Amino acid sequence: METTKKKIVIAGAGFGGITAALFLNKAFSRNPKLRREYQIIIVNNHHSHLYTPAIYEIAAIPQGRHALDYVKSSITIPLADIFHGTLVEWRERRITAIDRVKKELCFDNDETLEFGYLVLALGAETSYFNIPGAKEYSYPLKTFADAVKLRDRIQDVIEANEPVARIIVVGGGASGVEVAAEFENFIRVLHKNNHAPSSCKIEVTLAEAGPEILAGFDKWVIDHARKRLKSLNVTIKTNTAITAVEKDRVMLKDGAHLPYTVLVWAGGVQAASVLKTLGVELTPKQSVPVNSYLEVEPKLFAIGDNAAFINPSTSRPLPWNALVAESQAKIAAANILADIKGKTKRPFYPLKKYPFVLAAGRKYAIADLVFVHEAGFLAWILKLLVELKYLLFILPFFAALSTWWKYISVARSND
Repeated sequence: METTKKKIVIAGAGFGGITAALFLNKAFSRNPKLRREYQIIIVNNHHSHLYTPAIYEIAAIPQGRHALDYVKSSITIPLADIFHGTLVEWRERRITAIDRVKKELCFDNDETLEFGYLVLALGAETSYFNIPGAKEYSYPLKTFADAVKLRDRIQDVIEANEPVARIIVVGGGASGVEVAAEFENFIRVLHKNNHAPSSCKIEVTLAEAGPEILAGFDKWVIDHARKRLKSLNVTIKTNTAITAVEKDRVMLKDGAHLPYTVLVWAGGVQAASVLKTLGVELTPKQSVPVNSYLEVEPKLFAIGDNAAFINPSTSRPLPWNALVAESQAKIAAANILADIKGKTKRPFYPLKKYPFVLAAGRKYAIADLVFVHEAGFLAWILKLLVELKYLLFILPFFAALSTWWKYISVARSND
């Protein structure tokens, strides 16, 4: 039911959207005046929040190891659970247009929603760079459904007992490295459990258009990732720019081609395509230019993958990851509150470097904590603790522990 309250609308329930909503909820809980005059609404095209850093695991869990609903519940958290007992209202809607003049969102069911403040946190979608055949013949890895389709396809191929099964992962960024490394576990478990004849030779290749994998990462990280992938029998091909994709092969810029059985597309992302309806000039990756307060214009903010923000310390765009989205969400929410109260807004000051943990198959990870580097089992444990910390932020204690344990049990299914 609509009210006369002014609406603070958050578009998207990813890491940034969830963080902004919970930050505002905390402020509203302490301020009766805000509760009387404003309402917080988060709009998402699905009723659950997807923990995207773990999606590569789902693509490598053998069929039947766990019930599909159990697997899904390990990385998707219902918005009803996250916002239960809060002042945040959530709506499952697909946004088709954003009208800056009328200050309203348009949905695919012909409804509209007016807003007083809007935070764009719609995340990213797969980019195929207009490469012919890429979308038609490859398997993306952005949603839970994508992961299940890829898992099923690879298991079917392996069980078909062809002499050679070639899996090519396109894109040598973090996502490509994680999924290529995880396939070794998947293949090994299928052989071990006699789901696939050992006579079937499986080749996994990581293809990167640039001169090196993990572009932008420190040499220490790249060296460890290369060594780890080699130990998992993953072939790395750099300077391998794809110009076209056919049913069973990819065409390369130098005129050569690579045959494949399954093509996994981890080659790039762009901001949500609905941002094109804003009527502002976007970057080549379709993100929206913002000022130091993360504003596109007054009362309209963009964060995470939707914000084109140049780090003044490096003169480079910020990485599109959860830590950046969460830190920007807090600033955007704080600036909405400041604007309501007539106070000075806070500029966003990014870190020169953000810590990260990169999974690399079978209880192994590579962690760069800025001042400390770690690779191996301890880094993998750290990765699990990072997830637990996040779950404790968005869920009650026991619900967070339950979801975390589900994820651990699922992740160990192919170890």
